Amino acid sequence: MTLPKWHLLVDWDGDGTFESDEGVAVFHASIERGKRDIVRHDGKGFEPPQIGKGTLLLVDKTGRYDPWNAGSPIYPNFTANKSFKLQVEVDGTIYPVVRGRIQKIRRDSAMGASPVVRLDVTDAWADLNDAIYVAPQRNIYPGDAMGMILDAAGWDAALRDIDQGVDERAVWWASGETARAALHALASSDGGTLALRADGTIRFRDRHADEESIGTLTDADIFHGVRIPLPWDSVRTRVEVTAYMPSDLEGELFTYRAPVPVQGKTTSEVFISPPTGTYIESVTSVVFGASYDAGGAEDATSALDVTAEVLSATRLKLTIVNNDTGQVYLQWATINGSGVRLTGVTSEASNDTGIALYGERTLKIDNLWLQDVFVAKDFADHYAWWLGEPSPDRALLSVVLRGNAKQFLWDVGDVITADLNVLPEPQAYRIIRMKHRWLDRGGVKVETEMLLEPKFSFTNMYWFFPTQLGVTSRFGF
Repeated sequence: MTLPKWHLLVDWDGDGTFESDEGVAVFHASIERGKRDIVRHDGKGFEPPQIGKGTLLLVDKTGRYDPWNAGSPIYPNFTANKSFKLQVEVDGTIYPVVRGRIQKIRRDSAMGASPVVRLDVTDAWADLNDAIYVAPQRNIYPGDAMGMILDAAGWDAALRDIDQGVDERAVWWASGETARAALHALASSDGGTLALRADGTIRFRDRHADEESIGTLTDADIFHGVRIPLPWDSVRTRVEVTAYMPSDLEGELFTYRAPVPVQGKTTSEVFISPPTGTYIESVTSVVFGASYDAGGAEDATSALDVTAEVLSATRLKLTIVNNDTGQVYLQWATINGSGVRLTGVTSEASNDTGIALYGERTLKIDNLWLQDVFVAKDFADHYAWWLGEPSPDRALLSVVLRGNAKQFLWDVGDVITADLNVLPEPQAYRIIRMKHRWLDRGGVKVETEMLLEPKFSFTNMYWFFPTQLGVTSRFGF
């Protein structure tokens, strides 16, 4: 492997073009991306993707990175919140390392006579951390729903690699959660995998994806030992999986009761939510009652006009117009329209062997977008078996590489084959976390830590076969 050459491309003027390569000024880099575990530490579902973080140190010999220097070629655009790409060139090939955003800039200290600039950066997950809203959708696949999430977040269409997903969802929406959380919920409901690639691409693979290994990790690749977490760090001997069965609602959806005072000849807005388990698609009418006093004794219904606007499946805006000159109280409002009720049905499974060794350690999967009780039961059985009896070939592996092109050739989300002495036989793993750290001031020596998750293939859990001419059915999950 030839000596690495580093490129730091920055879009200083915010026009979408990475016009500047600041790589020659970088003398230290540390970048960490991915997730830290399989299951959340509290046992409530699977670990979501984390926002990657890092630090870049640049030496400023010319004043280029002085925000007060009007003579700098990048003045006055040397500010935070700028997009960047960190790349490394090895043996004539340029590999992406991270794409993201500069979050904070500091001029920390001096390196000889030259100031040092510190850039605190995040990967592109930070750009998917704002709340999104998508109106209720019927009969939609997870991949199509993910596309709507990314559209709502303004995500570049060229940075998407999304499978369709295995099963349609009877209903789906987004109601103010972050785009990152919404994507994770859909991926988890499918049993698939979600990854942010080093080049900024969002990649989703459904549970039936037949992914091939892109390379082999051997003991010769590893700089120092393989670390296997203790078995009780990830064991889950009892699994509860809740599927939500939808039923349509038409007509009266719910009634909001609380005195709302509205001054004479004014308009008020009130934001309300339906009861838990009820979700709104549309409103056809609002029936209401009003009075001139808070206690409701003197009727004033004719003085008000009340309308409702659906903001999301769980949030409505009531607009109350008082046509009277005096104060009027809205006492109650019944919302009529269409919606859906989701009723949870929980499947359970236990691993008696694991319980005897580790006691009851529960994994609870409670996901509105898992809407098939048979799939929920299959998930419960599978995860109780897979997570309930820990062994080295089912545990996470942590490895460290140095001076190896595989440090940059492989990426978070990739499937590789681990052929290691600690394993009984070669086995497929998925890279779920990577940490790059420079060991010298030029990035010639770089240490990369990889966290590997055993890859379980659902492709041997189902079969396709013809059931009639021109029709193919799936048996299994």
